[in-house]
Amino acid sequence: MMVKILIIRPAALGDTLMLLPSLDRIRHSANIVLVGRRPGIDYLRPFVEGCLDFEGAGWHTLFTDEPEPANLPSADIASVFLKDVDGKVKRNLESLLPGTRVHVFPGLPRKTEEIHAALHLARCLRAAGCESLNPEECIEKALGRPLLQVDGSTGKRILFHPGSGSRQKNHSPEFWLNLIRTLSNPGFSRGLQPSLLLGPAEEGLRSFFEERLHNGWNGVILFSPGPEDLISLMREGALYIGQDSGVTHLAAMMGLPTVALFRNSSIKMWKPLGPRIRVLRDEMDGSMGTSAVVKEAESLLGSV
Repeated sequence: MMVKILIIRPAALGDTLMLLPSLDRIRHSANIVLVGRRPGIDYLRPFVEGCLDFEGAGWHTLFTDEPEPANLPSADIASVFLKDVDGKVKRNLESLLPGTRVHVFPGLPRKTEEIHAALHLARCLRAAGCESLNPEECIEKALGRPLLQVDGSTGKRILFHPGSGSRQKNHSPEFWLNLIRTLSNPGFSRGLQPSLLLGPAEEGLRSFFEERLHNGWNGVILFSPGPEDLISLMREGALYIGQDSGVTHLAAMMGLPTVALFRNSSIKMWKPLGPRIRVLRDEMDGSMGTSAVVKEAESLLGSV
């Protein structure tokens, strides 16, 4: 009989996707229910028995004296990734799920550990009782092949995503404008359609790009696509360029040739996982120009 595992990880898109190497490894030997946040859990549904939205009824009551989470599933093992300073979440789950082995872990590795976020999660799940999980092996596998590979890719777009969850990680709008114009040149784009992805965090940049790009530009600006639309756009991608963000992690895991731009974040902890990745780091003085990105983009397109 397969072990029943409850994983609670309420996190942003990129943090949630870091579970994928582990889920891919253990899904055939366990019945897994994942409690997290959308849109991250939407992309992991094929790898688990069920997904529950942590923002739904009752889940926040795990932090109170009267916990009443809706649809709490039975489990042999519960692995919880959140802050539980006073141990209340652990005690509540042990009371609600008698006989379940409840383990609470930090959502991210300590900075002093200097390991990848996905490796941290895999090691925690192994420590909780997922004995079939080899943490190092599953990360190596995630670097070697796309875990979210989808059929029917057409490769007709160059995708740009200039945002992330933190402004400190982002290059300037002017940097992106210059890069987009350069790579939209017919001599580079080779008939591919430049496509600029803007999410809710980039709402303030929408008018900046609309005013400066649509004068003779042959591309499109796509604002806040939902999970299904984003998957469709990724399927049409021949190249993706983005900041250290959840969307960049998604592109890499889908197997897109990806240039990831890092600024004020740890490559060791957050390097995108996928087989065709180029990572460029810019210091906070903005010394990296667009030419370095163009060089890596040319290299990736040439290898497709």
